[in-house]
Amino acid sequence: MNRANDRIVGGLHYYSPIQHWDYVVANDLGYFEGQITKYVTRWRKKGGLEDLRKAEHFLQKLIEITEQKEHDREAAQMFAVQRANDEDDRNGSSIKVTLK
Repeated sequence: MNRANDRIVGGLHYYSPIQHWDYVVANDLGYFEGQITKYVTRWRKKGGLEDLRKAEHFLQKLIEITEQKEHDREAAQMFAVQRANDEDDRNGSSIKVTLK
């Protein structure tokens, strides 16, 4: 049976000693990271400056997602601290939980 790496579909710009999908799997990259590395890897052979712009666009989205997740995590931590302090207030405790 032929392996997927034994075929090239779509053009010679896909030929490489290391197939991009193998790189993505080996490095456990997510969707956006995979798209970024795809465009940065092939820009000289295929899309030129347009591929670099595509990589930049995917990077911008990855940054936005990462910032939102960080914000959400921090908000959840602050909510948990407030909840713990409210519970302590109801129980008459003078110990307060804070974030570092």
